[in-house]
Amino acid sequence: MQWYLVTYDVKSPHQSKVKDNLLARGFFENVRLTSGGAIRLPSTTLTVQAESALDAAAKFKKAVLVGFLVPGPLERYVVTPAEVDTWAEAL
Repeated sequence: MQWYLVTYDVKSPHQSKVKDNLLARGFFENVRLTSGGAIRLPSTTLTVQAESALDAAAKFKKAVLVGFLVPGPLERYVVTPAEVDTWAEAL
């Protein structure tokens, strides 16, 4: 399994409910850096461990829809691998 970044947009006023659902289902709001530290991600970006980007997307969509009727609050999302060589700064 590897780490993936998931960046997403959801309809107002559902942002906090969606994020709480994701955090309760194996998603994280921090990313570990190669320097050994960690940094908190922007509010609509989380990390998750998955077998593939498609698996990460499936986990994401399943967690987002908890407690919502279809089609739910999701507007769009992007899944990208969190590479070993990651750089981030908090300014």
